[in-house]
Amino acid sequence: MLRPMDLAFKGDDRRWSQLRVLDGGFGTELEASGFHINGNPLWSANALFQRPDLVVDIHKRQEMVFLSFDFVSSFHIKFRKSVDLAYQAAYECKLNYGKSAEIIGSVGSYATALSDASEYNGHYVDEVEKSVIVQHYVEQSSPLLEKGLRFLAYESVPAVAEVGAILSALDSLNPDVKCWISLTCKFYNMQHSRILSILVIMQPAAKEEWERQVYCGIASSTALKNFRKDIDVRLMCGNSPVELFYRPEKQSCRCTSIPPLLTSSPSPSTYIYLLGEVPRILDGEHTSHNDKVEEAAKVALSHSKVLAVGINCTSPLHISSLLKKIQPHLLTKFAVVYPNSGEEYNSSDNSWTAQNEEWITETNIRQWHQLGVKLVGGCCRVTPAMINTIARCVHQLLKS
Repeated sequence: MLRPMDLAFKGDDRRWSQLRVLDGGFGTELEASGFHINGNPLWSANALFQRPDLVVDIHKRQEMVFLSFDFVSSFHIKFRKSVDLAYQAAYECKLNYGKSAEIIGSVGSYATALSDASEYNGHYVDEVEKSVIVQHYVEQSSPLLEKGLRFLAYESVPAVAEVGAILSALDSLNPDVKCWISLTCKFYNMQHSRILSILVIMQPAAKEEWERQVYCGIASSTALKNFRKDIDVRLMCGNSPVELFYRPEKQSCRCTSIPPLLTSSPSPSTYIYLLGEVPRILDGEHTSHNDKVEEAAKVALSHSKVLAVGINCTSPLHISSLLKKIQPHLLTKFAVVYPNSGEEYNSSDNSWTAQNEEWITETNIRQWHQLGVKLVGGCCRVTPAMINTIARCVHQLLKS
């Protein structure tokens, strides 16, 4: 007889032996199903009261796309029923299809108590006593543990100080509990310099790994002599400068010609003439509270109950850069990533840019895996179809 306890993830070592798949954006699927969550302080947790049948259905949809782990819909609220509904979905999948995901408890940051989207800046850690934040985590975690869960995901944590509060809460919880702590990190920010007529692309030497940096300089007869390095642009995706300017920044920067970029000639070797403004990309190094991501990871991983550190609710363009900062601190532990869809929100009309799935590639996921990632999934605006694509990439990687 299958018991609910049998469907809970225990965090044992064998489950970290290979790359596995997490679920996607729960609230996104609620909205796609006609259940409106915007403007409600409970956010997606309101469905636990109003449409528990829909909650079960979405869990089942998520679990049918090669999912290894499924989150309890408890991010915004300590509600035991959320565990029951996740168990029900997993049980029905196991009974009817012979497979199900293992269940993980989800605990949101202190920002969920404020309902002000402060997981994207973490201002409250500068204003609220640590003991209050610790109590938040104890109160949010305890009902999930009482329902038999033994592995929790502390999600959307924007600050090192809040990581410390979670560790204090862990000391007072069930000694068997294990967890990961997942950080929100700064989204890339487009700043525009004045219109420049020339861009100098720095090339690597032969067989040298390209650090993906470009510098902008004013064109003149003495352009190289007066070459300036005051604008430092870190490339977040793409294998060449052409890809950078034609993919993430295509709205603001266009090339009049596409010269060969990967040459063996000495740097600076290549010029791209531009129309419009040159974008400056910021970050890929800090949490949403502007703490160094490696410091947050180091603190999180210092606790014996923390098996992994994660990055969630963050632009996919920054994942590789952030992981490179975190990897040296993993040692025997692991990383978890579940970025946003890559869309940008337009607050003026409450709309989103067209969905961008370019980041879901075998190349990206392989690189993340090489940087210590053992679980990969999606956060806001990531659909089951996108999780299915991630799962196929993971399947291909495991085959190879």
